[in-house]
Amino acid sequence: MSDKSPSDQADDPRREIFKQHTSESFAALGRYIQEFELMVDCIRSQCTSFLGGSVRSQIVFSHHAFTAQPLFDLYRALILNELSENPTKILPEDQNLARNLLNDLTAYIQNSVKVRNDIVHGTWRIGWASVNQTDFQNIAVHKLKLVKDGYKIVTPVSSASDLDREIEEIKHIHQLLSKLGGCIAMPLCLDINMPPASKNIFYDKTSKTWSVSLPIESYQT
Repeated sequence: MSDKSPSDQADDPRREIFKQHTSESFAALGRYIQEFELMVDCIRSQCTSFLGGSVRSQIVFSHHAFTAQPLFDLYRALILNELSENPTKILPEDQNLARNLLNDLTAYIQNSVKVRNDIVHGTWRIGWASVNQTDFQNIAVHKLKLVKDGYKIVTPVSSASDLDREIEEIKHIHQLLSKLGGCIAMPLCLDINMPPASKNIFYDKTSKTWSVSLPIESYQT
């Protein structure tokens, strides 16, 4: 075996496999960043809609201080406040659904932000390999965190497949936010008729999971 990594030698039989997994890892990381920011943009857009969608409101919510967690906290407060002040705009069963979904979304967002910070602020070594390495599917990434006993090393993901699973979780949160916006937020802030939330957002008590109908069901009087 050569004393060089597969990236250093054109004739190394491991080179193509190494290049393939390196490309897959970079691609998965890029997809993850994109999906997370699309989810954040969904929250930001709904916050601006609550304030009339003016340029001024867009400027406010585009400030760098409004990252994912603060934006969601504001979004949640806006919806809950509007539900309290204008309860007749939304069906009673949809009000309960919205409150329950917002409670669970709070936990989902908190976890996704934690994972995102570990991923984005981690130290990555995609494209690195040892001399004798033959399997390149694992990703070398770590993040140091200070704890009461000193510090610990966090490994948020270990492969492109792990990133893909995180991507699917973010997509699911995005779908829930979009449905919540279409069925609850829009009727509240724009005073327009939309499909009942209970016909488009569903909770499975057995699996304790949320799902949505795609596309959104047509509104019928």
